[in-house]
Amino acid sequence: MTNTSTPPELVVSHLSKSFSTGDRGSLLVLDDISVTVAAGEVIGVIGPSGCGKSTLLQIIGGLQEPSGGNVSLHGQKILGPSVLVSYVFQEDSLFPWKSALANVMFALQALGVPAPTAREKAETWLNVVGLTDFGAFYPAQLSGGMKQRVALARALATDPRLILMDEPMAALDSEMREKLQNEIASLQHRVGRTTILVSHSLEEVVFLCHRVLILSPRPARIAEVIEIDLPWPRIPELRLTERFLNLRGRLWTTLQAIPGP
Repeated sequence: MTNTSTPPELVVSHLSKSFSTGDRGSLLVLDDISVTVAAGEVIGVIGPSGCGKSTLLQIIGGLQEPSGGNVSLHGQKILGPSVLVSYVFQEDSLFPWKSALANVMFALQALGVPAPTAREKAETWLNVVGLTDFGAFYPAQLSGGMKQRVALARALATDPRLILMDEPMAALDSEMREKLQNEIASLQHRVGRTTILVSHSLEEVVFLCHRVLILSPRPARIAEVIEIDLPWPRIPELRLTERFLNLRGRLWTTLQAIPGP
C-alpha cells in the first residue's frame, strides 16, 4: 500500500545493533535493516525465534539505541521514547489497582491532559474498542481479550503517529485471539494508524497487515518482503479464501527456505 506520491511516515535506514559480550567481543543482532512505511500502513515482522524482532521494535520506538543507522518518524529522527509512539505488549501491562477508565486516563494525564478532558477521551476510546460498559471494571475482572482492548485504547488515546505491537495476542487462546484480530482489523480500517506488528502467527500477519517483513536468523536481515494483497476491510470470511491460504503458505515456505545461522 506504499504511496509514492507522499513522504513515508516511518523510515528505518541501514539499522544495525550489536550487544557487548564482555571478553568475547560483541554479538551482531541486526544487520543493515532498511524499510519505509506509509502513513496508515500495517507492517508485520516475522522470523525465527531470537532473530531480533523485539530488538528492532524497541529501536524503532526509541527504547534502545542502534549501533548504526537511524530511524525517523514523520520527518523527525527518533532519539529516545516519544509521545508520537505507543506500545502494545504481549502482556496487557495495565495497572491492576486502576479501573479500565483510569488506566486509559493515566496515559493522557501523563502528557499533561487535564483530568476532565482525559476522562472524555478515555471514554471515547473505550467505546471505540467496544468496552463502553466496562470503564469501572478492574483488570482482574476482565478477560484477557478485554484487557488487551483496554491496552489498545490506552495506546490510541494519546493520538500517536505510530503503534508498535509486540506479540499482543500471544497469551490468548485461539478463539479469543481470532476475535481480537477481527476487532483490530475493523479498528484499523476505521482509524488507520501506522503500525508495526511483531508476531509468530502467520495467520495473524496475513489477516492484519499490508506487508510482511521476513527476517533471517541472527544477525537479522530482511530476507523477503511479501505484499498482502487482500481487500479491506478484513472480514473474518477472508480466512477461508484461497488467496488467504496461499499467502499463508507463501510465508511458511519462505521461512522454511531461509538458511540457518
